[in-house]
Amino acid sequence: MALAEQYSEAVAQRFPKGKGTLVKLALRNQKGKAVVDIQGIPLEQMLLLAEALTAQLPGVSDGAKSPEPS
Repeated sequence: MALAEQYSEAVAQRFPKGKGTLVKLALRNQKGKAVVDIQGIPLEQMLLLAEALTAQLPGVSDGAKSPEPS
């Protein structure tokens, strides 16, 4: 859950409310696994989303690891 909050914060920093883009992140459970749904990213801003998801996450400096790609 903490990792989902970190990703949410990273995306919110790049897509702040009131700047014309309504981005929604939703966390849900699918067959016992946490799944994040992201909606509302304009195609021309996909690079910002990629940056948000690959950047150093807030709070990761305390030793928590980001998940490795599967």
